Amino acid sequence: MKQIVKMREPRLLKQHKSKQFASFDNIPIEAKKELRNNLLIEQGYICCYCMRRIHSEQMKIEHFKCQNYNEELQLEYSNLLGVCLGGEGSPMQLQTCDTRKRNLGLSINPSAKEPNCE
Repeated sequence: MKQIVKMREPRLLKQHKSKQFASFDNIPIEAKKELRNNLLIEQGYICCYCMRRIHSEQMKIEHFKCQNYNEELQLEYSNLLGVCLGGEGSPMQLQTCDTRKRNLGLSINPSAKEPNCE
């Protein structure tokens, strides 16, 4: 797992959060593009979990704290990470990273300031 030093929250994500009824599911395309770009830059273009190379066309935006159980964190930049596709669509035993994690929690947050998770 790669330790991540978070950058400043993307401008378009911040604008989206200020709107009534804003959610992760209705982020405008340009805001999501800017968000992906920020995540890639701060993570050195690698998945925060398995450290494989990722790029904007083949990555997912992961919620460290699952948005199904932590709806209030769905747009919090500190809760968002860039991950690989993790074998999406493959049998469970071949899945990795967020795809395998699903809605389970993790005990180490790669963007926390304290733990050295690398």
